[in-house]
Amino acid sequence: MFYLIKQGFENILKNKLMFFASVLIVATTMITLSIFVIIGENVQHLVDNMQGSQGVIAYLEKDLQDEQISVIKAKLKSIAGITDIEYESKEQALENARKEYFDESNMDLTVGWEENNIFTASFTVSLNDLEEADKVTQKIKQIDGIRKVVFDNEIFNTITEISNLVRIIVMGIFILLVGVSFLVISNTIKLVLHSRRKEINIMKYIGATNGFVETPFIIEGIIVGIVGALISWIISISLYQSVVNKFATSGIFEFMPLNFEILRINLVIGILVSIVACIISIRRYLKV
Repeated sequence: MFYLIKQGFENILKNKLMFFASVLIVATTMITLSIFVIIGENVQHLVDNMQGSQGVIAYLEKDLQDEQISVIKAKLKSIAGITDIEYESKEQALENARKEYFDESNMDLTVGWEENNIFTASFTVSLNDLEEADKVTQKIKQIDGIRKVVFDNEIFNTITEISNLVRIIVMGIFILLVGVSFLVISNTIKLVLHSRRKEINIMKYIGATNGFVETPFIIEGIIVGIVGALISWIISISLYQSVVNKFATSGIFEFMPLNFEILRINLVIGILVSIVACIISIRRYLKV
């Protein structure tokens, strides 16, 4: 086995240009894929954050008794998909409006509002999945004592559509780039096999098995995948970190911290594509 591993490294030294060409195409593929995966993860991160911060507001009828409000709360808790319920009395609503729209200089404009409070009590409902908001909203509307249900889903729907579009784009680009990588590596291996055809024919003539001939090339493919994946990971992380450093201080968007998941994905895909391309090319050649 040590001899075959040694042969794999010797193949690389003998065919440096082809090795670097294979590494370059694998690295380019993984960099492009990593960029779109990172974009997709950040969009999904934004959607997840919205699910924790955006909820459905159920405004109650006026002059409900405490017992009636308790019944409404119990019915809300029984609805599937609701994770949290926060009650706001009409007095709290008035006070919050004062703090939000008035300051000390014009607070006197709100004098007397307590006697004629136009606000109503409400429940703010947090959902497990905002995609189920429409169904939950319809169920809330059926509860007696609820006057109005409000849920602004326009922003969420837009971000969800973008998230789904990013997933489709990532998958399409992934398939395209993997196909290109496969073809380039496969053709590179064919050139190597052609340049070593005499040596391979001699090995076959003296009884070498297909596995013995294939193994050095498979080892070379593994090395191509590992080197390409590492290069792509370093470049992808560097690019992402530069973007984070540039925009994170603005507070416009909360970027998702990256871990070694991207590296694992790159390693698995890079090694698999390289190995499969090597095996198919070699076995086709050996059958000729």
